[in-house]
Amino acid sequence: MRVVVWPVAALLLVGGLGWGGFALYRYETYGTEFTEADLTVEVDAGDRFSLAVLDRGGSVGDGWSAEAGPLLTAQGDRTRYDSLSAYVGEPPAGCCSGTTLFVFDAATAGKTQVTLTNRFQGGHDPSDPENRSVTWEITVR
Repeated sequence: MRVVVWPVAALLLVGGLGWGGFALYRYETYGTEFTEADLTVEVDAGDRFSLAVLDRGGSVGDGWSAEAGPLLTAQGDRTRYDSLSAYVGEPPAGCCSGTTLFVFDAATAGKTQVTLTNRFQGGHDPSDPENRSVTWEITVR
């Protein structure tokens, strides 16, 4: 019985450390994540946070862009794909839906907005259901 217990305990310890390291990496990379269900955001100066939108998969001329107020420092955007096959090589155009996260650092206290806009194939007609915008109200304490 002792022979089985120690390898299992070691495996659980290593697995737990690996998961904890992944969780720390994810938090350091994205900070606190806010979705379209949380359009009012409060963060402290110096905090990292991300705004997440569902992305049906890129195609030529299709993608999200961000307009952020002056209290925030943009740290880029990243897409987490729903399919593991998207992570093997470069995902082809039109492939792989997922979640696109726009990452920001809160620089100074105040109130501002961030608007994320998806323009399908460069379209600018807001009545087109393929084009849409989402605006968050951000309070930096």
